[in-house]
Amino acid sequence: THSFLEWATALGILCTALFIAYATSFYKSFHYDDYHSLVRNPHIRSLANLPRFFVDPSTFSVDTKIAMYRPVLLATYALNFEQSGLDARAFHLTNVLLHALNASLVFVLMLQLTGKRMLAAGSGLLFAVHPINSEAANYVSSRSELLMASFLLIACIAFLRHLAGTTSWYIVAYCSAAMSLL
Repeated sequence: THSFLEWATALGILCTALFIAYATSFYKSFHYDDYHSLVRNPHIRSLANLPRFFVDPSTFSVDTKIAMYRPVLLATYALNFEQSGLDARAFHLTNVLLHALNASLVFVLMLQLTGKRMLAAGSGLLFAVHPINSEAANYVSSRSELLMASFLLIACIAFLRHLAGTTSWYIVAYCSAAMSLL
């Protein structure tokens, strides 16, 4: 096993690099699909709509022709809106935090798969700062990809724990995989 200090150091370096790489994200505005699915979407303005997100695809957008079933995404939009209104900085911060979570989960997954701390840290760091992830971190409407990746990575980590002999982790893996589809 690895000490808490080793984990904290690796994750601290990973998150510091990520926040340096995405520091300008917090000063971006909304753009493209953000307007129909977020800025002009009346459904995200009330947490009372949370249950409706799971049964009514028309809540995805102000434009009913663009109905999509993404209830977890809408729930995060509603939570963001509840906390900060339409302050784009808060929405971008949430995306960057989700990206940091995913980079940390890549670290944990690679550590489970290989047992090699430096390889795991390097993998998490590469995932954190690689330009291919910039759309998901910088574009609020790409939060759906971040959320899907979070739940899928958790499912993989939990399934590996299950294979190591812990039965309860199978339920976590199954539920996380299901959430990644939502």
